[in-house]
Amino acid sequence: MICRGIRYEYTNTTFFYRYWSVTSIFVVFHLVISIVTFFSLYVSHWYFVAYAFSFLALIVYTFKVQQFLSIKIIGVLLYLGLFTKSCLHFIFKYPYPEPTGLFGFAEYHWNGYYHLSVVGIAFFMVSTEILRRLRLKNIREISPLTKKKSEHNPSLSFAPRQCSY
Repeated sequence: MICRGIRYEYTNTTFFYRYWSVTSIFVVFHLVISIVTFFSLYVSHWYFVAYAFSFLALIVYTFKVQQFLSIKIIGVLLYLGLFTKSCLHFIFKYPYPEPTGLFGFAEYHWNGYYHLSVVGIAFFMVSTEILRRLRLKNIREISPLTKKKSEHNPSLSFAPRQCSY
């Protein structure tokens, strides 16, 4: 496809190679760190399994489904800030240098943390998916394929892309 003098070649594998490498790196890293953490835990393993699966779903959702860069950045920061940090502290038995408040590092504290994290990640994915679908619906309604004057601003017109195939 040639658009304004620039040649773009789209194949079915372009999307795969562009995003799968980043996703596969995160997935392999996630699986390795999850398995190592699972065997070094002193708290409930089932809560951690749900916690690990929710963050795996977050990473796959962030890179495979989400189209907006801001949501991808938030997803990566949630992953690195919550999952990776807590797993590395369990693996290396490293104390938290920042203030932790009333969090006592007991099993019921960790179970509550895992539970709230799973619910928060699920809420994040559902809400961003709803917003993404609303945004895509509005884009389809606002920009028709035929040339049409805007009702709000007559100087704006929506025209199809001038591309040759």
